[in-house]
Amino acid sequence: MNARVLLLCLAACQYHVRLEPPHPTITPEERVDLFWKRRPIGEAYAKVDGALVNRSMMLADRTEIVSPEDLEPLVGADSQPMHLARASVAARAK
Repeated sequence: MNARVLLLCLAACQYHVRLEPPHPTITPEERVDLFWKRRPIGEAYAKVDGALVNRSMMLADRTEIVSPEDLEPLVGADSQPMHLARASVAARAK
């Protein structure tokens, strides 16, 4: 029982990654290269007793995104993805 509680607590913890936005002076080729490195390539799920407790997105550069708000440097503060990320954070808090 204690192992399940610990696993649930660890899976429920949201950690953050720091994604740097593209530098304004990069070349178009560097921008395309950055896009390919930061593109989503998969999802991961953590379940405890069959219940989904965490979901994450894996980027091509092996960065795991657990918190949707971590995408802000890449998509912009006023973008549609960030509005959805904020709604996700609010729903997660309930």
